[in-house]
Amino acid sequence: NEGLSPCGYMLSSQDRIEPILREAAESYPTADIRFGHEFISFDDTSSGVRAEIRDVNSVANISVDADYLIGADGVWSKVRDELGYTLEGEQNVAYSINTYFKADLSKWIEGRPSSLYWISKASRAGVLQPLDGGDRWLCQIGMANDDTIKDGWTEEHSAAWIKEAVGDNNVPVEILKILPWTMSATVANKFSNGRAFLVGDAVHQLPPTGGFGMNSGVQDAHNLAWKLAAVLNGWAGARLLDTYESERRTIALGNATWSLTNFRSVQRITRAAMNGSAEDAQEAIKQAHHYGNWMGNEFGFGYDSTAVIPDGTEPPHVDNPSEDYAPTARPGHRAPHLELEGANGRFSVLNLFDKKMVLLAGQEGGDWIEGARKKPSDVPLDAWRIGPDGDFEDPNGTWLS
Repeated sequence: NEGLSPCGYMLSSQDRIEPILREAAESYPTADIRFGHEFISFDDTSSGVRAEIRDVNSVANISVDADYLIGADGVWSKVRDELGYTLEGEQNVAYSINTYFKADLSKWIEGRPSSLYWISKASRAGVLQPLDGGDRWLCQIGMANDDTIKDGWTEEHSAAWIKEAVGDNNVPVEILKILPWTMSATVANKFSNGRAFLVGDAVHQLPPTGGFGMNSGVQDAHNLAWKLAAVLNGWAGARLLDTYESERRTIALGNATWSLTNFRSVQRITRAAMNGSAEDAQEAIKQAHHYGNWMGNEFGFGYDSTAVIPDGTEPPHVDNPSEDYAPTARPGHRAPHLELEGANGRFSVLNLFDKKMVLLAGQEGGDWIEGARKKPSDVPLDAWRIGPDGDFEDPNGTWLS
């Protein structure tokens, strides 16, 4: 993504990210974060919602009143069940055993750094994934479409597979956790109803091939959060919330399809490696360039809803919308990254998009900026002019392109 974003890729395990997110959430004085509680049911009225919550320690129920309810409660979402929504798509695509473990595998990966190590010659196909660049690992062990295997699977089975995968029965392995799971590519038939909304795994379960699961969930939350803030702070009407489903469900359907395509590509490579067929290997390698190449999905998606005022232009043409990304300033699309320069040096234009609406104008747009800054409005708005004698310079000359 060089030149497309000020940030690079990063791979991190969930158990390292969640404490950081928790600390950030708890830093807000209005946040009331409670663990050991579960959602039971809710009532939606014209003025708000009342949810019944159970304290699992005391087994006591409490009522919580709020303006809106967001169900971010995962694959087995009780909020989704309460709403009566269903998952559509391909279920039970594959079965695996996730195993978190500690082991020193440095001598097997020396000189071969990677985020994923595919294992095809063991008794079961699988993946080894480093979690910290040290001795913490995750492996995904394939169950060959047999969900019953998990019932008798033990830590000893996982340890034996890990040793088989690296080719050393004497390597010390400490099993931390085993978690059977089922891969699906499904999207809920609806994302919201009235004052209740669903985000993340509650509305889409995606194969891990591509990393679209968490990323899609974060995008859901971002899309909904700013709209809720706009409504609750009085600078947007409640109809804005209707665009959450129309915008995000379309993207989720595309990501589910692409994740499944990636998984099929990986399957072809694994089968070719396991059966030793040169012809199959050549075909799998020919198709392999698609896996890992998804800039279009990551940067190029756009929203077409009543929240977006079109400018009459068509989306930029690309050969493959999932793989190819053409930066565009077309309404509804992600703002393109470009470098600007201010009093404190160079920075990405994306840094200007924070908690307000933003108006950007070129060198001749002084009247727009002046009008935006003087006009009284309930809408939080920043206005900046780009160019010589403006608020920020365009050192690379890419602003007008």
